[in-house]
Amino acid sequence: MKKLITVFVLLFSFNEIAIAEDGPELLFEGGINSLLATRDAFSITVSDQVTDGCLPNPGQLKDKMEIALRKNGFGIEKGTAFFTDKILITALGYKISDSACVIHLSVDLIFPTNISVPLAIIGPEGDSTFVPYTYQIGDNLLKSIRSSMQGHLNKQVTEYADKLYLDISRARDDIFTKFPSLKDSYEESKK
Repeated sequence: MKKLITVFVLLFSFNEIAIAEDGPELLFEGGINSLLATRDAFSITVSDQVTDGCLPNPGQLKDKMEIALRKNGFGIEKGTAFFTDKILITALGYKISDSACVIHLSVDLIFPTNISVPLAIIGPEGDSTFVPYTYQIGDNLLKSIRSSMQGHLNKQVTEYADKLYLDISRARDDIFTKFPSLKDSYEESKK
């Protein structure tokens, strides 16, 4: 809970910090990087929509993602509450012959973000709300013999975890260079 409150304080203080500096504004200059930079712990969910024995162990996909994220210094959350950053691994597929399968694999990061609601009637809560934002880490269509499909999917999930690490690292470099005071606030929240 303490971590959740810290994240809220950071999210709401970003705009004030960005405006106080003489330079770029976080909203316009930060883009998606401003949303990714502070992500550091995730829950992982697998949506297994594969038939015909083409994905014998969907739990391995979650395990491979968790191992790769932990190796890169990210935390793993057990909860699935709205304000938890979620990684959703979706596998949809079926067999196309006696020995071959086709599977579409997609991996998304879903997290809450605060947005302004145009034309909203301003009330005590203001004219903004939290909505889930989906950041696509990657997707791929894989075709393979059934006996090796699990291995191909495991490898792809691990590559997507590495891509997420790289995307977040680059976002931090970008945002913390443009807004040095955010780096101090972020590092302070990690203590």
